[in-house]
Amino acid sequence: MIDDPFVGVGRALTLAAQDGTQITPVVADGENLPFAAGSLDIVFCAATLHHATNLQMLLQNIQRVLRPGGVLIAINEPIISDAIPEHVALSEADTSRELSYGINETRPHLDGYRQALQRAGLREQRIFSWQAYRIGLSEHLFRTRGGTAIIFAERPTW
Repeated sequence: MIDDPFVGVGRALTLAAQDGTQITPVVADGENLPFAAGSLDIVFCAATLHHATNLQMLLQNIQRVLRPGGVLIAINEPIISDAIPEHVALSEADTSRELSYGINETRPHLDGYRQALQRAGLREQRIFSWQAYRIGLSEHLFRTRGGTAIIFAERPTW
């Protein structure tokens, strides 16, 4: 972990301190979250899901720690166009550079995220592009051009 007030956990602590908010950061393996089942109201992920070595296991763990009705919010998640195979997207310069540093990268299609959420027992509320002015345009944008998504899903109460 880098002790930097402008990056990652350091940035979160800096922002919380400026706001007068107390937080306790936890750095943990997303595929083995150290929280009791049903103990969290919200799980917030920033540019996280596409780095999982096992997206299904990560989402199942998120579902496990959320209370019924709890919400997953994931921002800055890349979605590639339906026309582009994932292996082609992974060969792009930025992505291949991260892979060369040992950073795990995936580039799911919209349906890949949807299927993973559903298999993990999470109900999709909304997946939309921060670039689209109208949420209704997001699906078309993702399928034709790809983009960066904000994902809202919840653990059902049943």
